[in-house]
Formats: sequence, C-alpha cells, structure tokens
Amino acid sequence: MAMKDDLINYLKLTLLFMIGFSFAIRAFIGDYSFEFDGVPSTILYMFKSTFGKIDFSVLEACGDTPADLCKDKGWIPEWRSNLVQVLIMVYLIIALIMIRLLIAMISFTYNKMIRQAEYQVVYQYIKNAYELDRSSGLMPPPLNIFVFAITIVWLIMDTLMVILINRYIDVENHLQLAKPVGT
Repeated sequence: MAMKDDLINYLKLTLLFMIGFSFAIRAFIGDYSFEFDGVPSTILYMFKSTFGKIDFSVLEACGDTPADLCKDKGWIPEWRSNLVQVLIMVYLIIALIMIRLLIAMISFTYNKMIRQAEYQVVYQYIKNAYELDRSSGLMPPPLNIFVFAITIVWLIMDTLMVILINRYIDVENHLQLAKPVGT
C-alpha cells in the first residue's frame, strides 16, 4: 500500500513537471511549429522525450527575421529554437532526477516495511512465549488422564520420601535429593 502511494506521488509530480514544461515549450514555439501547435501533441512530444525519443529536427531554425520565413509557417526563430532545446534538456535532467527519486522513495518504503515486519515477528515471538508461560501444561482429554496419574504418583513418592528419609527431589536443581527447609 505504501509503495503504491509512492508511485502515485511520483506520477503526480512527474505529470506536473511534464505538463508545466509542455506549456512553456508551447508558449515559445507553438505558433511556429506543427509539432507543438496543440497541447496534446506537445505533451505527447514531452512524454516521448522522457523515454529518449527526442526529435530535435522539429526545432530547427529557418531564420531570425520574417523575410527568412520557411513555407507554411514552419519556421522557428533561432533564439526560440535554442531556448526550447535548453528547456527540453532541463526537463530531461529533471526527469532523470525524478526516476532516481522514485527509486529512493521505494527503497526507503521497502526498508521501513522490512523493519516493521521484523518488529512484528519479535512481538509475536514474545507474545507466544508469554502465552505458553502463562498457560497450563495440561494435555487435552483423554490424554490428560496420564498426566494426572503421573502427577499423583509423583506427589505420593515425594511425600513418602519426605516422611521416610527426610529428603525430597529438587526439580529445579537437576533432580537432586535435598533436605526440606527448616529441618
């Protein structure tokens, strides 16, 4: 979910830059080139240039004065052509930085999710250990009859040992014989 949000934010930002540069380029040479005469065609040109399909031939200048006009109004003054080429190069640099930004955002989100998953695993491990420690160690019926029988035999043996030889089996100290406290 978080990576999807990263991708959506990246696409919004990239679309904002693409449309902004498209309008800037269309404002400079939209009246002089058939390639940039409409907003959709300008945005399409910028989208193609994002992926390396740049056609600078549409930006070739025919002259700087109206006397140097090419036929069918397909000319671009030299200063406008150079300015648009610089704008496209700046856009491509920004697009490259944006792709690296996307990689960094997704990497950060991935690492954050991995850390969160590790915390959840540790939490679940501690929760299970706590529940096992607090739960009774009884087996489910009918197998718990054997546990009760062994426990009763153990208690009888322990009581007889304390009464007869004044010692008991210390379970916490590796099943060694010990004297009762206070005797």
